[in-house]
Amino acid sequence: MEKKFLENNRVEIKNAFPTPIIMTLMPNFELINKKLKKIILAREKKIGKSRDYSSNIGGWHSDREMQKWGGKHFDEIINVIKLLASKNTALRNGRPSNFSWSINAWSNINRNGDSNEFHIHPGAFWSGVYYVDDGGCFQNKKFNGEFIIMDPRGSAPSMYNPLYCFSGPGGNSVGATELLSPKSGIILLFPSWLYHGVRPYKGNSERISISFNLSFTDNKNTLGAIYIIRDPRNVITSLSNHYQISIEEAFEFMKDDQRAIYSKVNNRYLGFQFLMSWSLNQKSWIENKKFPVLLIKYEDLVGETFFVFKNIIQFVNKLINNKQAFNKDKAVNAIKNTSFEKLQTLEKQYGFSEAVTKKGTKEKLKFFNLGKANNYQNILSKNLINQMNNEYKKELEKYNYE
Repeated sequence: MEKKFLENNRVEIKNAFPTPIIMTLMPNFELINKKLKKIILAREKKIGKSRDYSSNIGGWHSDREMQKWGGKHFDEIINVIKLLASKNTALRNGRPSNFSWSINAWSNINRNGDSNEFHIHPGAFWSGVYYVDDGGCFQNKKFNGEFIIMDPRGSAPSMYNPLYCFSGPGGNSVGATELLSPKSGIILLFPSWLYHGVRPYKGNSERISISFNLSFTDNKNTLGAIYIIRDPRNVITSLSNHYQISIEEAFEFMKDDQRAIYSKVNNRYLGFQFLMSWSLNQKSWIENKKFPVLLIKYEDLVGETFFVFKNIIQFVNKLINNKQAFNKDKAVNAIKNTSFEKLQTLEKQYGFSEAVTKKGTKEKLKFFNLGKANNYQNILSKNLINQMNNEYKKELEKYNYE
């Protein structure tokens, strides 16, 4: 009965939520790699010891602007990478689009014992690697040095019984990791949110690669950005109120490196926005090298409003090459009409489009809620304050928060 059913009935298997891993061999890679290896080793000798990058455990990491010194063979590789990215990217609505890719790239040299811990690449759509010299890893598996990727669903799919997996292509990796042996001349492209790393290299040569990120935003369509940062210990209360979650849940929200928000329309989840954790979000903007970013501290915006606003206007004028003089009277009027108290009054009279509805009711929660009264020292428990101080120690020191 069962055999007959399978023979006479069509069974469709839909692979939902795909994680594409794209691989191809670069044409004429032998000549290209010979030239690039010489350039990269010369760069290492010139710069010396690299700065401490988060995923590197040993090894050498160049600056992130290899497009400025990589030469024509590097440009050939980048052109192929852009072609692969465009071929494998689409608009969700199905409309055709010409993708304008912005790329930042850097080279890596791993010697005996060097590796890279698991990490992601925030602020990009595609990431990848090109192997200039696999260090003998492809021929000798004892050298290890494999590229390792982690199931983005975590280990949960394998918890019921680690011995079982899905049948079909790629099913064996469910709840586990995949190893890809490096091979000179191979281009590897993968989603930037995919956790990946490099196992310790055990050879006696150099394992040389070029890593890269591809994003849509470049100076053709983005002149600059203004990034407002706020003490995370005061962000948490606003987050708790807006999403109607507990303070503890808001803290987990802020620590989640893979956090995204979305909307639900006709039983479909749309409009995904990849937020990342609070730490990674600010890092992806502040360390951006593609266009100018003006960093504004929320606390300065509240305490020194006029001077910060003037700085913003001057930043924008410089971007658009506007020679018009700063108008003090207009600035004062704009500040007056957008004060927190003014906006609270307007929200009370007319509502506010981004205000959320209280769960289980039709009551709108205040969007302009606490303002200056949002002082974590009066709201959060000492235990939670200590946890947040430990979690964001580097950032609190970097931005001069107490």
